[in-house]
Amino acid sequence: MPSPPPTHTLPRSLLTTLLPLLSKPPTFPTTTIPSHRARAPNPTIFSLPPSPSPDDAVPDISEAALHLLLLEVFWSLFRWVDAGEEELGEGKVEEVRRRWLCAAVERFEVWWEGVAREVEMEGELERMQEGVGGGENTGGDMLGDKENGGGKRRRRKLKPEQQPPLDVLLVWHTYLLTPGVYWEDCVRLFGEGMLEVEFPWDMIKDSIDQDTLTYHLPTPAAAYFTTLTTFPADRPTASSSPSMPHPHALHGCTCPTSSSSPSPTSTPPPSRPSTPPSTPSLCLPSAILRQYTFITKMHHLLFLRSPTLPSTLHRATTRYTRFIDLFRLHPGETMVPTLDIDLIWHTHQLSPMRYRVFCECPNRAARWVKHEDTFGADVLGERVEVTERRYGELCGERYRGCLCWRCELERCGSGWEKVSGGGDTGESEVRDAEDEGSTGEQQKERKKEKENGKELKWWNVSEKKTDWEKRVVVEFWRQVERRRWEGDEVGLHKGSLGAVLGDGFKDGGVCRCWGRGLGAQGCKCWRWWGGREREGV
Repeated sequence: MPSPPPTHTLPRSLLTTLLPLLSKPPTFPTTTIPSHRARAPNPTIFSLPPSPSPDDAVPDISEAALHLLLLEVFWSLFRWVDAGEEELGEGKVEEVRRRWLCAAVERFEVWWEGVAREVEMEGELERMQEGVGGGENTGGDMLGDKENGGGKRRRRKLKPEQQPPLDVLLVWHTYLLTPGVYWEDCVRLFGEGMLEVEFPWDMIKDSIDQDTLTYHLPTPAAAYFTTLTTFPADRPTASSSPSMPHPHALHGCTCPTSSSSPSPTSTPPPSRPSTPPSTPSLCLPSAILRQYTFITKMHHLLFLRSPTLPSTLHRATTRYTRFIDLFRLHPGETMVPTLDIDLIWHTHQLSPMRYRVFCECPNRAARWVKHEDTFGADVLGERVEVTERRYGELCGERYRGCLCWRCELERCGSGWEKVSGGGDTGESEVRDAEDEGSTGEQQKERKKEKENGKELKWWNVSEKKTDWEKRVVVEFWRQVERRRWEGDEVGLHKGSLGAVLGDGFKDGGVCRCWGRGLGAQGCKCWRWWGGREREGV
């Protein structure tokens, strides 16, 4: 009769030393040839649709993927800003951010006003050519006659030279995420022109290096910005920013610090009649810091490098439409989104005209849903529980859950094509590996499922393989991301994941706890020594 497991627990320091000797993750072949290296995500995820989507359509997943890429660039930008603490002295992070944000807002306001006036002049000429007539546009009929299917809605793109520098893009991005204030300010200051301008996803795609996360402003755009604003196109530093902000940058608000946080009873910032005629009615520096919280959350989730990115974005888009439906079904109630829904929501709001048309569809919210990000933690906690209950009543599905890579693998409802779609791994090699790693009966079962029109979840083939295969996928993409982050010229070969999975799990008595950390669920040796299990990847 085997002896029972010991009840004592080894010191964690000793376990940290012993377990790597007992557990070995697979060895993935490497390469120095750039075209052979695995990349996450697969660049095809950023391919924008060839033709514009309908006004009442949700954002394409390519726009959401580019949004994730842009958020990573913004996160890197904040790290660069905080590094400016050395210029002002230790312990000056708040001062560094205050100065830099004020300078960025001032640069944005001058750029925004100049571009908006150019756009409005173009619109005026178009209306005159169409025989509509000129005059001041109040924005009252911008959405057209709803009873007659709506009027003609233009979509405008920024000219290539109008592309803004990164700090200006950050401010504009934040401003758009307060759709009610942005709409009122555009109509009050310039007319409807800027509301028709689409967020420049195509320019963002061409200007960001996916691996280094650097933003390259084209030379013509840099020259145009300097001519229009008299500011240099290079992003400002804290030392070069004024100690006192420009009056336009902080009209009607107190310059924020990194510790600023909204109170639980915060209300949406109203439009102030005393606002100067060319100034936004929103405290943009404070709004940027609130958005930085979301940027940081998305960075830590690292959806951008996830092996299930396409599936995650498709699922988030479906959940987002249901979330918007809740506003129609439960008018007057405040709904709180989960992070994946919030990503699609933010992406949609970056196209103000499309977002409003979508919301006001009778089969959606049937009204314009204005985004609010100043609620305190108590209010959010209460309302998210209500949202969870309403969402469950609507579709019978769970609303909240872990969004880590491993849990997203659990939710991925198709085969290897979607699982591997998050990164460039060589899809034909992956599909071959799926068959090589299966028995004849399993291959027949898969074929039968496909013939019946059913999708076979790849981890359901074998209970023994379930945990191991998921760990392999997560570990592979972790290593890919680690090498990218460290700037390693040696990368993992894009066919190595399929090769390892094709070889299958070889049970040689080696502990399988790698890839999930100490104390991971399912680790026999960690259980044996009396450790505590924990969730997570």
